[in-house]
Amino acid sequence: MYDRTLSLEELIDLLSVSTRFDFERIRQLAINTIGKKDLPPVDLIFLAEKYDVDQWLRRAYMALCQRREPLEVEEARKLGFEKTVLVAKAREKLAQGYILPGGVGGLVDKIFFPPHNDASAS
Repeated sequence: MYDRTLSLEELIDLLSVSTRFDFERIRQLAINTIGKKDLPPVDLIFLAEKYDVDQWLRRAYMALCQRREPLEVEEARKLGFEKTVLVAKAREKLAQGYILPGGVGGLVDKIFFPPHNDASAS
């Protein structure tokens, strides 16, 4: 048997198939390998949402909110309206010097991952 490195496209295909057929060990291998790649934050968010890989989201949102360049139109299309608005909100808060305990991560957590208020449970 030979050893070769899979391309990003092949890894994404592997993630797709392993997610669809619930091959957890193969899925975890694909998640770990893709997670080590230097993907643009928007692409990582897109893949994380598509294949339910929550562990990539916080890091990708932090990178996207801290980068100097504004969002491009194609990136906004990929993110969708709601996430684009949230990114803009986080970037504006950072530009205004608004920082929570936990730094940028705290701000990202507050904006993108707010605690769920389960009023129906009372």
